[in-house]
Amino acid sequence: MKTSKQIIIFFICSLGGIVSACANAEFERAKIDGHDIYLNINKCEYSIDGGDLKKLNLSEKCYFIRNNITKDIAYSFEKDIRSNVILIVGESVTNNPDFPLTKIRKDCGSQLQALILPKEGKPKLSKVIKETITCAGIGVDKKEFWIISH
Repeated sequence: MKTSKQIIIFFICSLGGIVSACANAEFERAKIDGHDIYLNINKCEYSIDGGDLKKLNLSEKCYFIRNNITKDIAYSFEKDIRSNVILIVGESVTNNPDFPLTKIRKDCGSQLQALILPKEGKPKLSKVIKETITCAGIGVDKKEFWIISH
């Protein structure tokens, strides 16, 4: 029996006719305002609603960052940029003696980028923030979503 994660991976890979290239792919999924956002963890690529995979400007591995209070993946800014913002961490960091969390967590990285999903128009990527250590599962607060997306 296939798990839902395996079914999602097969579905995404089948869309582009690239099943062989996706055989070992791992994806994270988020549902934002009725859109399915998929993140290829190993290649740092994303897809919206089953469209083509697009490359982030991050090094491998990549993870969705959660809000540290609500655990939501996206934060909505209605008044200024009228967009949903997803933060993604890349450039995997493990076993760094200066950051003890990296010894026990596999979702930490040293690069951050925002995927900005406007209410109207095409998705945009923010510039990459480097030389910071963030762990996706621990999360960040609203202020960091705002800083990286504006």
